[in-house]
Amino acid sequence: MDSSGSREFLIDLFSGMCAGVVNVGVGLPMDTVKVKMQTFPQENPTIVQTFYRVARHDGLLRGLYAGMVPSLMANVGENAVLFVAYGQCQRLVARACGLHNIEDLHPVGNAVAGSCSAVFSALWLCPTEHVKCQLQVLRELKKKDPTIQMVGPFRLTRNILREEGVSGLFLGLRPTWTREIPGYFCFFFGYEASKTVLAYALKTPKEDLGVIPTMLCGSMAGVCFWTGIFPIDSVKSRIQVMGKEGTMREIAAGIYRKQGLLGFYRGWLPAVIRAFPATASLLATYEFVSAYIHQHF
Repeated sequence: MDSSGSREFLIDLFSGMCAGVVNVGVGLPMDTVKVKMQTFPQENPTIVQTFYRVARHDGLLRGLYAGMVPSLMANVGENAVLFVAYGQCQRLVARACGLHNIEDLHPVGNAVAGSCSAVFSALWLCPTEHVKCQLQVLRELKKKDPTIQMVGPFRLTRNILREEGVSGLFLGLRPTWTREIPGYFCFFFGYEASKTVLAYALKTPKEDLGVIPTMLCGSMAGVCFWTGIFPIDSVKSRIQVMGKEGTMREIAAGIYRKQGLLGFYRGWLPAVIRAFPATASLLATYEFVSAYIHQHF
């Protein structure tokens, strides 16, 4: 990698880390609601009732930000890896298309690059998200099994390693890949297509779009991501939280048998509500930190 490539690598890395921190701060409360509704639908039938239960038992801050440490580790690491890999994959796709500038890539080309980058980011995301999901529903798990202890992220990680080994941390890797690879195709296609449409409507280059248009495009990217892959996410959450045995197909069949098609979309609404501010902040932070570094350094 030449000096220019190393510079872009470091800029993508730092910008992705900053974006991950902002994403957690904005989006974790609704993510907690989503996971509870997916894994314990009887106790958490609606967003309002889930909020009420969390507030009553754990308090808003402690309850809604359960799993904050692994969530930060998951999002900061995932987005750092994701955007570094995305930048490198964009260059490879552009080269394959005979383009000299990644800004000339079609939205589909950007979507393919995003899909490829998710292969790498999922390897970081899976173990940290496994711990985060377990912490988010620890109270519900304890009701079903009183022997379960209320522990923090580091002790929970140690318990998983002691009982199941390193492979236990990667429980749900296959559904994570199944979710992330098509999900980030939808994500980056929604983002780049929205930027193209807005740039045309505003008669300005995509790189010069302001904060509000960029956040609007980020919101669209989040909605595209969650709407496209939510059934897979429901299967993944059950595997990571409940330790479900069996194939993805068997678990999906069980959801359909008990709850019907709508069972796969339990928690979809809080995920989409979360996507508007969280993904908008994520992509706006990445774009403007990257632009700031390019401009001033």
